[in-house]
Amino acid sequence: MRESQPEAAAPDYLKAAGADLNCFIEEMVARQPGPVVVTSTRELVTPTDAVFDVTDGAEVRRRLEDMADFSKAGESNDKPGGLVFNWLHDGPAPRDAGAGVSIRGTLTLTSTELFSFCLSQERMDALTALLEERLGSLVRLKISRRTPLKAPVAKTEGPEKDVLPKELEAQIIGKHLDEHYRRWPDLPVPALRGLTPRQAVADPATRPLLDELLKDFENSEERQSRDGRPVYGIARLRAELFRGEPAGPAAEKIMEIALTPKQYKALVNLVYMGDWLANSLRDPADIVKEYRDVSELVYSRAKDAGLEAYVEKDMEPVLEPHIEEYDEENFWEKLESRLSARDLERQFGREAVSKMSLEEYFKNLRAHEERYAEAFEKNGLSNLVLK
Repeated sequence: MRESQPEAAAPDYLKAAGADLNCFIEEMVARQPGPVVVTSTRELVTPTDAVFDVTDGAEVRRRLEDMADFSKAGESNDKPGGLVFNWLHDGPAPRDAGAGVSIRGTLTLTSTELFSFCLSQERMDALTALLEERLGSLVRLKISRRTPLKAPVAKTEGPEKDVLPKELEAQIIGKHLDEHYRRWPDLPVPALRGLTPRQAVADPATRPLLDELLKDFENSEERQSRDGRPVYGIARLRAELFRGEPAGPAAEKIMEIALTPKQYKALVNLVYMGDWLANSLRDPADIVKEYRDVSELVYSRAKDAGLEAYVEKDMEPVLEPHIEEYDEENFWEKLESRLSARDLERQFGREAVSKMSLEEYFKNLRAHEERYAEAFEKNGLSNLVLK
């Protein structure tokens, strides 16, 4: 254009060749490869679902509930009578620190079919192989389908969107741990030479192995608790298995107390409030573990007294009014006492107060406390201001 119109400027060129430039840009963009959506484990996102025939739905459910890498999530919304299980990452899942638990896929079990869903073909292949290995003839693959994404929008650099919020994570993991460890004492454990933990307690040769295994669990829980992650409370498991018997060769003498269910409930209430007083304001890493372990030991016998539901669900709301009443009374008492002690020193001086007899000290202190008690009862905190 400069050859034919030397005086032309850039705007003139853009005006004359705008249409051609637009076509050129669109063609270059079309030649660029589209963005790719991948999972947190760098697999191409290809939503995949499969359907298995089930020969015994009740047995499949029992086995899934016993597997540590599956967590029951509740009833299905779209398949009447179906149960949903989450397939969890077995081992450290690729994630940002603190992002939450990662789910590899989901299962929906009905009485005759098992429906599975994963975000990639690789995951579905792994899940299918896992189910066929663990469930054997109970399931048979009927159909597997992939649904390629039509319009991928971005490549993920961080964790995928199947990461749960922290609150929901704690609820799911807590429920999963409760269900898993409730069945664990009756499951064969390779580390116990194939015996169940209950059998290992009664076997002198295997009993020390069980003790060491529980110690490993307790050490792992202590680290998890320091990291703010939910834990089960292995002390409860130890108490259930050993039933008050010493677990190690150098254990202390065991005491036994006979209680009626009514007395046991009162003991549970006292233990809960005592542990609350000692540990409720502490960070997880700083709790008084001796008190917490005893609490878990007492709670572990709730089933024997028919109070399992009370300890797990009802105890805290029942005792909350007592704790609130204590907090309320303690607040006013401490406030009146500390303000009165301050005013006493202002009135007589610190040295004179230190030389008072106990009788004289409390007589003068009560005079100030009565004044504050009357003022707070009448006006609350409305007249308490900083100057």
